[in-house]
Amino acid sequence: MSFNWLLIWTVAISCLFMVFSMWRSRVRQLIYYMPAAIVGGILFLAYKRNPETAGYYAGVVWFTIILLPGMTAHASSNYLATQRYKLAYLMSLIAWISHPWGGTKDQIRLVNALQELNRGRNETAISLLESLRLKRSAAGRTAFIVLTKLQGRWMEFLDVILKSPHPRKLLVDPLFRNMYLQALGETGQTERLIQDFNRLSGVKAGSGSGVVQNVARLNVAAFSGRADLVALLLDGPLGHFDLATRKFWLATAMQAAGRVNQANIIFAELGNATDRQIAVAANSRLQQPVRNVIDLSSEHISQSLTEIEASVDHENRFALINSIASVKPLATYLLMFMLVVMFVFEMFHGETGRVVLQSNTLSLIQKFGMLFENTANGLNLVEMGALVLPVELTSNPLESVVKSAFMHLGVLHLLMNMAGLWIFGPRLEEAWGKYVTFVAYLICAIFSVYLMTVIPLDASLTNSVMLVGASGGVMGLIGCLLGYLGWGQLLRRNRLVGSEFNLLFTIVIIQTIFDQSTPAISSECHLLGLMIGTTIGFLVGVAHSLKSRLHTFSNRKPRTKAA
Repeated sequence: MSFNWLLIWTVAISCLFMVFSMWRSRVRQLIYYMPAAIVGGILFLAYKRNPETAGYYAGVVWFTIILLPGMTAHASSNYLATQRYKLAYLMSLIAWISHPWGGTKDQIRLVNALQELNRGRNETAISLLESLRLKRSAAGRTAFIVLTKLQGRWMEFLDVILKSPHPRKLLVDPLFRNMYLQALGETGQTERLIQDFNRLSGVKAGSGSGVVQNVARLNVAAFSGRADLVALLLDGPLGHFDLATRKFWLATAMQAAGRVNQANIIFAELGNATDRQIAVAANSRLQQPVRNVIDLSSEHISQSLTEIEASVDHENRFALINSIASVKPLATYLLMFMLVVMFVFEMFHGETGRVVLQSNTLSLIQKFGMLFENTANGLNLVEMGALVLPVELTSNPLESVVKSAFMHLGVLHLLMNMAGLWIFGPRLEEAWGKYVTFVAYLICAIFSVYLMTVIPLDASLTNSVMLVGASGGVMGLIGCLLGYLGWGQLLRRNRLVGSEFNLLFTIVIIQTIFDQSTPAISSECHLLGLMIGTTIGFLVGVAHSLKSRLHTFSNRKPRTKAA
């Protein structure tokens, strides 16, 4: 497998995924599809001319007009959230230069507006926001929402939605949908807030991420006076919210529940917050408290809140892709360290290693070049104990199985598996802990290689095959996630858990197609690791559920009866 071939696949999948995501979100303006069309066209023409270099040409264009703008736009939004305006401006400027389509220039003006707001220059900020509010870009929608919050124009916002010829189309946008729900709560329409939350939960297109879904739940919980449910959300899936935002929503729930004095103390403190949006909202709460919902005793409303609590609890256990890491992934770090150590041994093993260590004439670049080439030398790996099939050609098969599960054929092979470990390992470790994750990986990695010794392949004494790589272990981690999520879906149907399962299943399909179309990759080993991991994931899910039930049963108080 060459880096060029990997780039071809990466660029092609990225363009297809980009087009599919925009179409699914009902983006119909052709200008938004231009970057994917340009990159796809260059990849097609370059491949027809010279397949050996097509990935490099298309990769440069892909990085320039798709990857770089996406990364910088995301970074700009993150910096805005943490009020680092200079960095947000720089990132949005890079995004606009590399991707002048789709309203990226509006992001620069949005950054300027929020920076002016933070400096207390309200008139300048509002003027900039007013110039953006009717734009169809993401920055335009954000400006409209910020203005609504700053000026308390909740009824005006509701009129825009409800008087639209197609309000449901507007509410497909997750930002507008959540703002609509908040507007209902701000105007005291708590019953309708919960009713429309249940109705809009069925909107699929543009539904957004798990964070967006949980922000909608946060609105329902806060305006219903459920401070306990607000705390559950803020301590779990919304744990990345800053302290001022967390205090604001907890105080909102307190105020709605009738604990006005306690809530007002918090709002008075937040009135001097550095985040001007929070400060304005807190002062607004002091002047105009939210509706007291003590009289809100509808059974339908109670059932809705109970359903939200059950869903959040279920997602905290099973929605691993959208989860926020709360522990250091020590098992993942250890496994990555083990792979790097083995790779270093590969580099310095044999005659090449001795030459490099003893040479005084080779430059540093030449030495590293020789060492990296040594890791792609099949003879060197066999001498280190790599598994050779048929197994009769290996002197110590069991030792070779273990070694092969940690060895790699070249630096690209190592980096790909390290990336897989880094992406999927922490997700599993968050749910299972470091010990179970570590053992599960070892089982998948080693047994996927071992089973290759008993499965009949085309290998023979005259046509031997060397097998190395941690790919079986990485595919095993994906399998563990699939099995665990699958069990979660069997326990309780949940959209977020189901979407994560579908995402992983799509990754497996893409990986399988890639394996089948790429020479020198053992698709059988990958499939075995996936199957072993899926079985482990399902069994761990069952074990966790049994443990939870036993814990609940043991905590029940026994009923007493008179004799």
